[in-house]
Order: sequence, then C-alpha cells, then structure tokens
Amino acid sequence: MKDQLYFSKFQYEVLINKKVLICDDYKDISEVTKIILSESGYEVKNVYNCDNIVNDVEEFLPDVVLMDLRVPKKGGEYATKLLKSNEKTKLIPVLIFSANHQAVKIAEEVGADGFVSKPFDIDILTALIEHHINK
Repeated sequence: MKDQLYFSKFQYEVLINKKVLICDDYKDISEVTKIILSESGYEVKNVYNCDNIVNDVEEFLPDVVLMDLRVPKKGGEYATKLLKSNEKTKLIPVLIFSANHQAVKIAEEVGADGFVSKPFDIDILTALIEHHINK
C-alpha cells in the first residue's frame, strides 16, 4: 500500500492559495512536479522559458519560484538575477531547481534563496517550499 499524505484542516487551509511557479523547459519534470505540489495543496503554474519571467511572476504572484538553470535563451541564472533586482519581485523566494553539480554555488552567486537538486525528494522539496513561504 502506498504511503498517503493526510493534512489536517488547519494545514490544508494554510496551503490554500499558496502558489508555486516552476520555470523549467523539461516538460516531464515540470508536469510531475506540478502534480506533486498540486496534490499537496499548492496552486502551480509551469513556464517553459524565462523570456518573460518578470511578467510571468508579476501576473501569477507566486509565493515561491522553482528555477531551473538550463532554461533556453536567457537561462535560469539570468532570470533569477532579473527577479532579485526588480522591486516588485525581489522578495519572492527563488529556489534553484537543477541537476547541475555546481548549482549550490550558482544559487549563491545569483542571489537565489535556496536550492533543490534533481532528482528531488518529495519531502525535501515540499519542506523547502513551506520553509520559504513561512519565513
């Protein structure tokens, strides 16, 4: 029998209306992550490039952004710097979401708020998101 996650009414109410924006060009990972987070009570939106990341964030108003580093064209490093230098988006936590072996260092260099490695552990992913939402 698979483990089931059960939320108390309080835990579920705390997560209602909490939003996560995933910026990752690898659609399979994005969709699986969206399903996992949606089942955990988050509203999730996927974007597959960083071309309009500031507008995407301003429109969706996520509580946390999961940012892949290897997103086509501008890339996750550039997109994170844009978000962290913009007055309207700089306080929204950005978690680098990558399999890059130097991602922790890159996350620090670009001003990201944290790092989630791929492949990811579901419990660690949700704990990090909750931590940054509740800061």
